[in-house]
Amino acid sequence: DASEAEIAAWLAAGFPDRVGKRRAAGSGRVLLASGHGAVLGEHSVVRDAEFVVAVVVEAGRRGERTEATVPVAVAIAQGALAGSEQLETRWDARRLAVVQSLTTRYGALVLSERPADGRSDGDAATRLLAAKARNDPARALSLDDDAAALLARLRWLSPLMPELAIPCFRELDVGGGSSDDDDDAHAAALAGFDLFDVLAVDRRSFEDLRRAPLAATIEAALPWALREALATHAPEQLTLPSRAKARVRYDGGGPTVSVRLQDAFGWTQTPTFAGGRAALRVELLAPNGRPAQVTSELGSFWSGGWSEVRKALRGRYPKHAWPEHPTLADARKPRSGPSGPK
Repeated sequence: DASEAEIAAWLAAGFPDRVGKRRAAGSGRVLLASGHGAVLGEHSVVRDAEFVVAVVVEAGRRGERTEATVPVAVAIAQGALAGSEQLETRWDARRLAVVQSLTTRYGALVLSERPADGRSDGDAATRLLAAKARNDPARALSLDDDAAALLARLRWLSPLMPELAIPCFRELDVGGGSSDDDDDAHAAALAGFDLFDVLAVDRRSFEDLRRAPLAATIEAALPWALREALATHAPEQLTLPSRAKARVRYDGGGPTVSVRLQDAFGWTQTPTFAGGRAALRVELLAPNGRPAQVTSELGSFWSGGWSEVRKALRGRYPKHAWPEHPTLADARKPRSGPSGPK
C-alpha cells in the first residue's frame, strides 16, 4: 500500500495549482500555489498540517475563489514539494525597509526563507526603496532647513529662466497640488536624473533616507551646468560691501537679504539676479536688528529716504557711523567717527 507521503506527492503532482499553505497556524484559510485563496471545508480531514492539497474545490456563496471550500484535503510534507532558492527583494511595511532574503517558493507559496548572508541585489533594493519613497515622500524624507532653502532657490529661478529646464521637485510638497507635476517631470528628464532614484542608492529604509543630507544630495545630482546657473543666478549668499556674508532668502517676496545699514555703505545700486530679471530685496537693519528700510531701489533710497532714516537713528546710536553720503563711505570702517564720515 502507498504511504500517506506517497499519496500526498501524487496528489501534488496531479493538482500542482491546488497545493496550499495555511495563512497562519490554526487558521482554516489557505493560500494555494495558484495564488488564489481558499477556506478549509467543514468536512476536511486536515487538522494540524501546514500544507494541504485541495483535491476538490468549490466556489463560495458569491462565486469568489477566495471563499472556496476544500471538502477533501490531504496533508503533505514540505519535502514533497519541489522548489528553488532565489534571492528575493521585498518591502517590510512594519520596518519601512527593503528586505532581501534567500527564499524557496512553490508557485505562490513560500516554503522557506532565510537571511541573504551577505548576498544582495543593490539595483533591486534601490528601485524598490525609490518607488516606496516616491509614493510617500512625507514619511520617507526629512525636509530640513538646508533642503527647504535649496528648493526655494530652484523654484524661484525656474519660471524666470525656463530655458534652463530646472526641476523644482514638487513631489516633495506635502499635500501640494499636481499642476506642476508634468513640468517637473520634464525638467527632471532633461536634467537626467530622478530624485528618488538618486537618494535610494546604497540605502535600504525610510530611516536611512531621513538621515540623508537631502540638500547636498539634490545639489550633487544636478548637472554641472545647472549647479553653475543656480550659483550665478540665485546665489545662496551675497558678499556685502563690508566683506561680510549675508544669506539670501527665497521664500516669498523674491530674493531677500537682511543686512546692517553700515554693512551696505558703498552699495550704489541694488544687485540683480536671474540674469538681471529680478532685483534683490534689501532689508536694511538698524543697530537694534529691526528693519529701518526695505527697498529694491538702493540708489533711490540713498538719495532720498536715507536723510530721514539717518536723522532718526544717529541720535539714538551715536557710536555707529551715519555718513551723509553713504555711497561714498567705506563699509569696512563703520566707526570712523561719532557720526561717521561726511
